[in-house]
Amino acid sequence: MTEYHEIKDLYDSERKALQGIRFAMASKYMTKGATTELQEDDLKRKFTDEAINRCAEIGLVVDVLWYWTQLRCAVCSFKTGKDILFNEGESCPSCGSHEGDWHAGSPDCSDDPTDNNLYWNPRIVVVGRTEKMQEYDHDQQKHEVRSGLLDGKAGEIREDGSFREDAKKKNFFT
Repeated sequence: MTEYHEIKDLYDSERKALQGIRFAMASKYMTKGATTELQEDDLKRKFTDEAINRCAEIGLVVDVLWYWTQLRCAVCSFKTGKDILFNEGESCPSCGSHEGDWHAGSPDCSDDPTDNNLYWNPRIVVVGRTEKMQEYDHDQQKHEVRSGLLDGKAGEIREDGSFREDAKKKNFFT
């Protein structure tokens, strides 16, 4: 068992690195088919090992979930006009209900009725850091948000939590 340190939040640079790892892993493994359970288990093991090692290179300890279900709260989604999602075994963050419609998961099947294949959608979950951080560097995160490192949208997060593309400039001399 690998020792790891608690993680409170990720920097945008780490999120971007994780997106890159996820994309590279999906590109590498999505075309590999398995015809037997032994081949399937071998592919899952290789994917898991590679994901753990790649994430360790950027200082993160991860777990790969092969079985997961995400639910959608129909009532809250209707009220807000956007999907309110939560994981199976948890409750809706808006109303606290444990009931929901199936939204996504792994394993999954195709919408095509002639496709009888089972598709895996592994989820990479960050559980910690390889090295202990003294404290979260808010100045680093502020710089990464302002420069648009994660999504290419430069701006700032205001005190109320909203995103603003242009930072308000304060003029102390007028």
